[in-house]
Amino acid sequence: MTGYDVRAKVRSSGDEHPVSGVELQLYSYDKSNRGGLGSHIAKARSDDGGRVVFASVPQGCFVLVPSFAEQTTQFEFNPASLQVEVQHGSVVIEKPFEVVGFTVYGRVLLEDGRPVQGVKVSVNGERAVETDGDGFYKIDKMKAGIYDVIAEKDNYEFKSLRNIQIAANSADLPDIIVRGIDVCGTISIPHYPSTIVPPGQRIVRVEGNGIKRVEQTKSYEKKKGVYRFCFQLAPSNEDYIVTASLTPEEEAAGLLLSSSSLPVNVANGPVLWLSFSQSLPNVSGKVQCIAANCAKGLSVRLNSRGKTVYTTKVEDTGKFLLTNVFSGTYEAVIQEPLGLVSPWCWKSPSFEISVASTDLDTLSFEQVGYKLEVRSPGMHVPLNVTARSTKGKMEPVSYNFDGLDKSVDVCVPAAGKYSISVSSCVVFDEYEFIYDTAVYKSSAINLRASFLRLNGEIDVHSSAGMDLKALISDKDGKEVLAKVSLVTFDNSVPLRVYNYNHLLPVGVEQNLKISVTPGNSEYLVYPPVLSYKYTPQNVIQCLPSPRSIAVKLGGFVIGKVTPEVKGVKIDVKRKSSEDVILSGETDGQGFYKLGPLHDLDNIEVFIFVVIAAAAAAVVELALSYILYV
Repeated sequence: MTGYDVRAKVRSSGDEHPVSGVELQLYSYDKSNRGGLGSHIAKARSDDGGRVVFASVPQGCFVLVPSFAEQTTQFEFNPASLQVEVQHGSVVIEKPFEVVGFTVYGRVLLEDGRPVQGVKVSVNGERAVETDGDGFYKIDKMKAGIYDVIAEKDNYEFKSLRNIQIAANSADLPDIIVRGIDVCGTISIPHYPSTIVPPGQRIVRVEGNGIKRVEQTKSYEKKKGVYRFCFQLAPSNEDYIVTASLTPEEEAAGLLLSSSSLPVNVANGPVLWLSFSQSLPNVSGKVQCIAANCAKGLSVRLNSRGKTVYTTKVEDTGKFLLTNVFSGTYEAVIQEPLGLVSPWCWKSPSFEISVASTDLDTLSFEQVGYKLEVRSPGMHVPLNVTARSTKGKMEPVSYNFDGLDKSVDVCVPAAGKYSISVSSCVVFDEYEFIYDTAVYKSSAINLRASFLRLNGEIDVHSSAGMDLKALISDKDGKEVLAKVSLVTFDNSVPLRVYNYNHLLPVGVEQNLKISVTPGNSEYLVYPPVLSYKYTPQNVIQCLPSPRSIAVKLGGFVIGKVTPEVKGVKIDVKRKSSEDVILSGETDGQGFYKLGPLHDLDNIEVFIFVVIAAAAAAVVELALSYILYV
């Protein structure tokens, strides 16, 4: 159609920047319609310079209506519409259409492009809106200008848009990216050792995704023992490792966390309830009885460094429970009622346990019998205690003790009456007792010493048996024959060992002479007389054994005179001595045998008398001899 050009401009209000993409709709004017809009004639879009041109517009009255071509964005224009009259030439509209308000769009995302919902977005602190499920937000009625677009959400930190130029032709804003996500939690230590003071702050370490950081707790509730921490981590699909630390003093005191390191992933948002809790496991077990109600009145305690730190009563069923136990090594002990001695004996009345981060429920105290206490006050003597059932239903039970304790415990495996015999190096006023497991008061016997046993050894160097007498005399000359008994012998070795024993009263000083007489006159005793002295001590102890006494075949001088003359007197002397130590006579064949002697050192033999023959002629005798042991 022929006609004239109609020209207009579109710009942004305030900064007067041209706005492109705005469509102007050209309508005929119809005063009968509201707004004067008649039929639609044409449309044109503003170019980059904001210019709009309608070509070949006929003469007449028209209405121009601006609109933005994209449906997602709404612009407000001034004027909202404009009447134009075309007469006999082109029309240039001097007053531009101004965009006085427009909609801006943006999005809040994680670094990997995932949207963040519920983020509050404001412009210069006003017009707050929230992102939807896709992370989008929309702000209406914006005017061109420089703004701060701030994103906020609890437990998030964002790279907000600062000093950004916003215009009608740049309504799509840059993405707002999450900078940091909160990780918050607690370190709970409600039970604290009394020996150390808790710190006011604690260290929390973070590692992973190329970082290694140290954070500190923000607050401490002393009554509850709760430390709180909160810090931010950069968004990541990979785990971080968060570690809560204890001091060396706390670890030495047995403090332990149930888990000191925890994995943390902030890919899906904040982690607000990270919890490090004190490891306070329970220790439990059972008392196993062979006697009815053996657990009644008992308790179990845990000792550390010689002190009781936990204790609990044992239920009548035998079960026991200790709660909130610090980690560490303890001695678990079965405890009898205060002031009483339990008549039970245990397989292990105490043992070492190690408490870590989990419950320990395997403790067991097993009763294995009935306890009899044997007391030997004022004595350090070994004891042999034998218990025999009076009904003979079981084998005797024997115990040997070194005697270093003032009392020892004997355990019989079953209920009933027992005959108790005690033997030692001392003799007691009583050495047999009756123990009845059913009578609590009978569970202890007291030993009183009356005599000490003197035991000595006699070594007889002979393969044949021999009668021996051991004579013991005291300082007053009183003599007593000691009992002698054969202990060991071996026919392949010429040695027999005998023991002699004698009882001496307790507490009396002794100065004794011990002599042994062998039943064979050819044997001598070494030493001939043994001295033994004993001085009582404050504590009764076993008598030290005397040195052993040896019985050996004596030495003999054997020889002959020639001619064979009977009755020749033979003297034996030591060299360089005139003393005769042995004398004898020859037999009918001129032989002689003199002895026994303890030793044959420096022996000389002499003819003391020359006997005349019957014819009264003097006979000269020749002497020969040998020494024989």
